[in-house]
Amino acid sequence: YLNDNHFSILPVEVCNLLNLEILISSYNIIEIIPKEINQLINLKELYLNGNKISIIPIELCNLKKLEYLML
Repeated sequence: YLNDNHFSILPVEVCNLLNLEILISSYNIIEIIPKEINQLINLKELYLNGNKISIIPIELCNLKKLEYLML
């Protein structure tokens, strides 16, 4: 869980966790989702609600196993 940490950007290092299935980074102040998010090929659930995201990167479309997205 990376929620409620006042992150302004999702740490790129998280994108190196190739076996990650659930990523919860809600209620921060994230404005940018890094393009490297497409490396999370096993990601099934992504929670980014309660942030300040204004642009959704096209790379999210490459997450073929993604079943649940909360923005």
